[in-house]
Amino acid sequence: MARVVLVRHEDGPEDDRVVEFFRAHGVLAQTIRPFLGERLNDVDASVVGSVIFGGKFNVFDDHEYPFLRDEKVWAEQCLKQNVPLLGICLGAQVMATVLGAKVGPLPGDPGEFGYYEIVATEVGKAYLPERLHVAEAHYHQFEIPAGADLLAKSELFEHQAFRYGEKAFGFQFHPEASPSVFRRWQQDPGKYVRPGAQDRAKQDRLMNIHDAAQHAWFMEFQERFFEPVVEAACFSKRRSSAG
Repeated sequence: MARVVLVRHEDGPEDDRVVEFFRAHGVLAQTIRPFLGERLNDVDASVVGSVIFGGKFNVFDDHEYPFLRDEKVWAEQCLKQNVPLLGICLGAQVMATVLGAKVGPLPGDPGEFGYYEIVATEVGKAYLPERLHVAEAHYHQFEIPAGADLLAKSELFEHQAFRYGEKAFGFQFHPEASPSVFRRWQQDPGKYVRPGAQDRAKQDRLMNIHDAAQHAWFMEFQERFFEPVVEAACFSKRRSSAG
């Protein structure tokens, strides 16, 4: 049976736009939470696509959180086997690390928490609008791996998205974050402390203005990127039912 594997770092409702996309296409993705001790194992022939989500952990703290080593192996295997892979925030940092790029804070320790405008590079315009406001919740930045293309930047963080080949994308921002997801994040006072973070009133105002455009773009991106994944998963499901 074909599997779409979602690697998560939170134990809460699955009300994000990745799950929404796959459910709308009749695909029941498999969620694995390594931080709770759930095993990823190896990427085998059943894995047709994967998403590594964001989370509170630092990608370089695998001595403290050994499950991050397993996630790096998972990402490396997906990349080597040409399995479509999307990394979001921490997930993108996992991918960048596997590809030999550095991840860490910028001078002055700024952060982005709220809704920020990103600007597409010339290469990025094939995948993104020239300008788009997106949800952000981070204070580290990945360097662009060798052989990858920078797709977008923001005023505070020059590296917002990269593409590695045609089947791997890393986003520092959070297009998957529906309003219900982001409102849960707003309950954490620690997210507001770094320079660059928006206050809640500004976040709410910008969410109301820009979330619909973010939603429309990300759903369209997933239609393009995950098309072969959906086809493989649905074909496997039909074959299993017929058998």
